[in-house]
Amino acid sequence: MNITELLDFSLKTKASDLHLSAGLPPMFRIDGDIRRVDLPVLSHQEVIRLRFQSAACNTEKACFFHL
Repeated sequence: MNITELLDFSLKTKASDLHLSAGLPPMFRIDGDIRRVDLPVLSHQEVIRLRFQSAACNTEKACFFHL
């Protein structure tokens, strides 16, 4: 899975939020409720990979890893 697929699903389901957390599958806020979908659990590395598939600049990546 990639971030584009997750965001496309968000648009199709009219989700207002996409939640990515290590140890859990991706979740979506739909009509005010957080809902799980039938997707695999994400590892810490997968969450980071998905996060930086978006249009993040190098400065943002550097700040993230220095926290």
